[in-house]
Amino acid sequence: MIDQWTEKLECPRCGKVGSAELSQDMSDDNSVPIVRRVSEGFRVDQQAGAPVFYCQSCNVWVKP
Repeated sequence: MIDQWTEKLECPRCGKVGSAELSQDMSDDNSVPIVRRVSEGFRVDQQAGAPVFYCQSCNVWVKP
């Protein structure tokens, strides 16, 4: 079963808001969330497993 959801993103420095659409295969215990789409002005780093979001303008971590 595939779970899909949307996370709200907000930069703690400049206040820019956006969203990220994610999905995860719930039938696999080792699966990590996959980012399907992220709003313009934000970027995602998924190399370490779970996605980490950043504001492109401020280059700071954005907590979903």
